[in-house]
Amino acid sequence: MKASLSTARATNECGAVQPHFTYVKPPSQTIPIEWSTGKSNHLSLYSNSKSGENILVQNLAVATLVLLNVILIGLMLARPSLTNAQGGKILAFISFFILPIIATGLGAAIHLEHSTSTQFCLSCHVMENHGRSLYIDDPSYIPAAHFQNNRIPREHACFTCHTDYAMFGDVKAKMRGLKHLYVYYLSTPPAKLALYEPFKNQECLHCHTNARSFEETSPHKEMKEQLTANDMSCLTCHNKIHDVANIDKAKKWQGPGV
Repeated sequence: MKASLSTARATNECGAVQPHFTYVKPPSQTIPIEWSTGKSNHLSLYSNSKSGENILVQNLAVATLVLLNVILIGLMLARPSLTNAQGGKILAFISFFILPIIATGLGAAIHLEHSTSTQFCLSCHVMENHGRSLYIDDPSYIPAAHFQNNRIPREHACFTCHTDYAMFGDVKAKMRGLKHLYVYYLSTPPAKLALYEPFKNQECLHCHTNARSFEETSPHKEMKEQLTANDMSCLTCHNKIHDVANIDKAKKWQGPGV
């Protein structure tokens, strides 16, 4: 389910126009989410060379472990008589069970961690404009302001604000992640992406809760209970997010010191 804005609007405590959310079933051709993304002209800001080197070293370590495992399995198959001795039995057990489990576990952990990186998210071209929107030169755009001012870690920008997508969400989110793979590689991604469900305040509050600038300023302190209970969306007031429809018209920040 995803949220759509109805035509009914009202004024909220901020003095801003408050959208009323209704729930509608997304069209069958729409595969919403923050599942993908594309290349960016400023990809260097999304990751640092150290993290890239770490991933390379980790992948090489797993590849070496897999190669060693293949060699040992080949040796066991070529010379089955080795298993007659106690040492051979232990080596066979390590080759056929222990090493495969270790290699699979390490590989999964490495790539699961890598999937939280902005670089990973923007490796799918359908998210290219979402990545570009982080460079809109306008402080009223929330993702851009957070990204450009290091309020969130740039190398984990997407995951910081979308902590429940795909593998990191519930079972339903994980199934959607599998659906994204199918659509991306075997079908045609929709031209317009959207969230399956309304953006949850918790994605903001896990950073802003207990922050003095949030807790002690108006109107946040007056709305704290409503925001915590998700009775009022943070997007009611902070409604400039990823304006991908007008991304080509927007002025862009060129990066630090430019």
